[in-house]
Amino acid sequence: MANQRKSIVLALAFLILIALLIMPFEILNGQCQSTLPVIKTSAPLITYNMTMSSPTANTTFTNVMLLAYTLKINSNASILGVPLGLSVSYRIDNCSEVYLFQDQYCYEFIDVTYLKNSIHQLAIFAQLNYLMNNGTIVENKQELIKTYFSVLNRPVAINIASPQNTIYFTNSIPLTIEIDNPSTYDYQDYPLYWQGYSLDNGTKESQNVNDTLIDLTDGFHKLTFHVNLGNMSSTATVSFFVVSTLSNQILMIIVIAIIPSITILSILYIKHRKTAKSST
Repeated sequence: MANQRKSIVLALAFLILIALLIMPFEILNGQCQSTLPVIKTSAPLITYNMTMSSPTANTTFTNVMLLAYTLKINSNASILGVPLGLSVSYRIDNCSEVYLFQDQYCYEFIDVTYLKNSIHQLAIFAQLNYLMNNGTIVENKQELIKTYFSVLNRPVAINIASPQNTIYFTNSIPLTIEIDNPSTYDYQDYPLYWQGYSLDNGTKESQNVNDTLIDLTDGFHKLTFHVNLGNMSSTATVSFFVVSTLSNQILMIIVIAIIPSITILSILYIKHRKTAKSST
């Protein structure tokens, strides 16, 4: 009889222990909700090895971006406690995080048509939660990788406001460029962005959108402004004429004055010839 009571007590104790372990957790909509104390940390308690094959640096996408990576956990998570599951998410710029269905391997296409025609930042996060022996849940979330990619759903529009297709009587001309409203896109500070110009098919020079062309020689010039967004580029070209020295300016004024006179005399001569022929 005593042995039977002892067995009943042991069985009840075992059931109570199981209940204590199960009660703090509730499964709601496929997610594990806990009433135990939770510690959130980004300290590298777990080490990962991530290899990303897409996007790579200097990659431009139009409509869809390929996200492909492999992820391995280097640490022995069981030493820290009982692992509760690994989750992986990504964030583009300051948008909300998106959780991925795959955890240690991901290969999926992401719609990027909603993104601006600009350079964007992609961050990948991994979170491995585990239950410590003292009954505390640790949410160990880490940022594993941060990279940049560009979206070019349309060519970058470049408007060369100055110089224009005209004659300049100076060898110092303001360089004023308008590029797709950069104050809105904010992509000028990112590593995949470059802007500059080449004068008369010369070497490309890095240049601000508002600067000054100096020491220009007299004669025709061609300026081409370049904008590189990722591995895509756009250009705009303008031609202009410089007459900066006094002698050339005087010569230009004489030419400008003579050409209309020659044109008028030529018209009068042609009319006179036609009148003479008709009279004969």
